[in-house]
Amino acid sequence: MYVLQSGGITLFHSGDVWYFGGFAKVGDQWNIDVAFINFGNNPPGEQLYLTPCDFLRAARDLRAKKAVPMHWDMWKHAYQDPIIVQEIARKLFPNVEVHIMRLGDRLVYLT
Repeated sequence: MYVLQSGGITLFHSGDVWYFGGFAKVGDQWNIDVAFINFGNNPPGEQLYLTPCDFLRAARDLRAKKAVPMHWDMWKHAYQDPIIVQEIARKLFPNVEVHIMRLGDRLVYLT
């Protein structure tokens, strides 16, 4: 996990991680503007990526203003439509704003 600050903006990058209580500790210590959090389909018998609900729990615990799913489109076996995350967020996590990016997209965040 990484926390980066530049130009008054704080970014969080989860790397490949499972859900754990450390997200809340990071959220307590830092004012996260944008969180890039891994998410994807786990093959049978494996846990490599966060599930949609784990993704949202992590974003909530980080208290991120914006959460961006990543890694969902890296591998054929791990592909999962991130729209699922947005739909669940609208119903169960209304304070989490999910921003979906595709390869080559650019995110402009203004404070």
